[in-house]
Amino acid sequence: YFFFSSRRRHTRYISVTGVQTCALPICASYRFVQTAFQGLETPLHLGIVLLVCWAWLSGYSRSMWFLAALAVISKLDAVAVVGVLAALRLLPLILRRHTRAEGFAELRTALLWMGIPLVFWVVLTLWLFGSPFPQSAYAKLYMYSHPPGRFVFLSDRKSVV
Repeated sequence: YFFFSSRRRHTRYISVTGVQTCALPICASYRFVQTAFQGLETPLHLGIVLLVCWAWLSGYSRSMWFLAALAVISKLDAVAVVGVLAALRLLPLILRRHTRAEGFAELRTALLWMGIPLVFWVVLTLWLFGSPFPQSAYAKLYMYSHPPGRFVFLSDRKSVV
């Protein structure tokens, strides 16, 4: 990540020095350092997610969509981050700040560079494993107890007089 961000490139959206400024507090955090070195897949996944953020800030559409697909494939936890970045990427199209042709071009790019790899991955995992979800998701689902309803915390609330 720092190899890409150390190059002083200015794009139409933001300078890469701005990316370094945003990444510095994250990397200096105690929790980040503690989490980043817990196994092999966590730093790899975090690097992919940071590359998605870098591609979004730099305006590299194809790279952003493809890296977003890789982030979701590597760990399903990235769906939230990828969803927010995708919404921010598509927001100007929804607000009609671009022409309709530019909007369709961006949607086509998203489907080509993110949709096809994700569909390929789902088909491959269905064929190989029988489910696109990892075994750890099933283990967490069936190992821990779950509340009987969605808003249980509201029903246990007692009035304060």
